[in-house]
Amino acid sequence: MSYVEIIMAVAIGWIAFGDFPDHWTWTSIAVIVATGIYISVREGRTRAPLSD
Repeated sequence: MSYVEIIMAVAIGWIAFGDFPDHWTWTSIAVIVATGIYISVREGRTRAPLSD
């Protein structure tokens, strides 16, 4: 859900204020998304299987 907030903030900033993000902003967004994916994958691999 947090990633939707980033997209909406960019859209509102562009529509309401005419402010389109520069390359540093896009780089920062890419870092945030990449770390979120990395953590999800890492936690999925380290989580112990459920025992019945």
